[in-house]
Amino acid sequence: MAIVIREDTLTPALRQFDERAKAGIALGMKWGESRVEQHARSNAKWTDRTGNARNGLTGRYVENGDEHKLVLFHRMPYGIWLETRFSGKFAIIMPTLRAIRGELLRVVAASVQRSVQGGR
Repeated sequence: MAIVIREDTLTPALRQFDERAKAGIALGMKWGESRVEQHARSNAKWTDRTGNARNGLTGRYVENGDEHKLVLFHRMPYGIWLETRFSGKFAIIMPTLRAIRGELLRVVAASVQRSVQGGR
């Protein structure tokens, strides 16, 4: 008895794995950009005078080869003081990243799985 393979679907799929996985990571992390902004803006503990600091909270997905980062930052120069003054009483960046990390990991994992499986 002999086994004859007429079509190899595994090898091409394995060749595309890294590219598809990176695409899935990027998709999940792009979702994370708006999620961290929304969470930070909604949960910032300070009282707004102009709304500039709250509206200036910005999330960005940064990819550098195999390194993927989600960055949350202030656009206003005094944002550093909101994060550090009064022993971090008004800090929002790290609390936001801690609050959404589980949700972000689930979204990225699901995106990678869909991408690797060919969008199914």
